[in-house]
Amino acid sequence: MNSRLFHIGMFPWTCLTQLPLYYSVSWPRLVWKKVSFGESSGKFTKHQKPKKQTPQPPSKRRKIVTGTILLYCGLQLFLPYSHFITKGYNNWTNGLYGYSWDMMVHAWDTVLTSIKVTDNTTNQTLYLMPYAFVDNDRWTKHADMAHQFARCIDRNMRQEYAATDRKKMTNFSVHFDIWCSLNGRFLQRIFNPQVDILTTEWSPFKPVDWLLPLLHEFTEMRTKIEHMTRDVHTWSNTSDVLFVADFPGLTLDNYIVPEMDNVTLTILEGSVTYYHDEHPNPIHLTKGQRLPNIPPEFHHVTTTSSTPSSMVYTFVNKTMQTTRNERESINKTPILPLGQEFRHRLDNYVRFFQHVGNSLLYEIYGVPMPRRVRIAPDETTWTKD
Repeated sequence: MNSRLFHIGMFPWTCLTQLPLYYSVSWPRLVWKKVSFGESSGKFTKHQKPKKQTPQPPSKRRKIVTGTILLYCGLQLFLPYSHFITKGYNNWTNGLYGYSWDMMVHAWDTVLTSIKVTDNTTNQTLYLMPYAFVDNDRWTKHADMAHQFARCIDRNMRQEYAATDRKKMTNFSVHFDIWCSLNGRFLQRIFNPQVDILTTEWSPFKPVDWLLPLLHEFTEMRTKIEHMTRDVHTWSNTSDVLFVADFPGLTLDNYIVPEMDNVTLTILEGSVTYYHDEHPNPIHLTKGQRLPNIPPEFHHVTTTSSTPSSMVYTFVNKTMQTTRNERESINKTPILPLGQEFRHRLDNYVRFFQHVGNSLLYEIYGVPMPRRVRIAPDETTWTKD
């Protein structure tokens, strides 16, 4: 069932093959007795009578083991419904990472992660790289991890400024502006960007007040999103679309790169105010209105309606179009690429024997001794150094 629901490769099949490891050591003999023929069925003969066994009361050890198993089963049945207790771990989905049974059901798409560090003394603003102190972006989807990461930024920045000759930065604030999409919905903020995370409190038993709710009022528009996306993709091979939703009073700061052409902003719900730095005169847009040919620069979109707004960006990626044209002019696909197919198969065989050789060296010497190889410029021919 898992292999049909999730793309997890050979993991479920490997688990199935390893199940006999947990059986009794005599399970092969029992299986052989079941499938073999001509052996005695084990029934009693006429002269043999089964011995009567008096029932023995369960021992104390058996009672303890049975009670422990029942307690464990009851705990596992209760944990998926215990989110009303651990409210601090509830975000757009209930429970912390790896805690809920529906963890693999949700599909996250994180498009923008902005970490703003502001010196409250000099009003200097710094932007931190999202992967400065972490290896992944898992913290962007869980308030408890985001709270810990803010404390990590505080500690590391104080240590860095203390180890250098620069002026110490002791009074600063940390703001997270993270845009995510859950299960094909609109892109929206998950944390309030106006809240200093260092001044907030977090408790596993209290709801997170700086967590922005999931905009369920736009959930029914997922079918419309699919239709509009399919329609935009039919314009050309390089056209794309981006759906965004925002809360009242918040401002979306967006930068259009020069590689984007024919950028158009269309308002689906609510009303917004559009302006950019060179032309500060605001443009008011309401439901159904659009703004074509947005220039490649920073612009700001503020939601002015009392309800959340939803909008869509349509654009053409000129970089993809240029790359595609160059690739089509240089690389012409042959009608019968038999030579290329044989070369790929030969490369796979070479890599296979190299892995086998590495395994043999490991078995002989007891330490990994990989063979040193290099890849030729065409990335297909493997040769020895």
